[in-house]
Amino acid sequence: MIDYIHCDSKIKAVLLELDKYVLNYIDGEEGWATRDTREVLETMKDFCVRNKPFNDRLIRAFIDVSVVSVRNFENTTLGEAIYSLSSYFYEVLPEYKSYKPLGVDFGKGEPF
Repeated sequence: MIDYIHCDSKIKAVLLELDKYVLNYIDGEEGWATRDTREVLETMKDFCVRNKPFNDRLIRAFIDVSVVSVRNFENTTLGEAIYSLSSYFYEVLPEYKSYKPLGVDFGKGEPF
């Protein structure tokens, strides 16, 4: 069972690291990786605030974010924060282990 208050604070921590990353590494210019990461995290934060369970597409979108973070944000505090959130979901969401990333469906079809 997910603790939405704790989850919200973990997501806020990742968003803070994302803001720092955008300022320090890419001079304030967001590219697709940071925009997509922000969109998924903001949507997850909204679900937490409303104590609403994450839907399948949102979880799969976050898995995409965590996969992309290995390549795009490695050796940064943002990459570490995303990994920490992913580890948290792995612990508290039993179904998290069985989900596959959205892959080429990311950004297509129904929104999260």
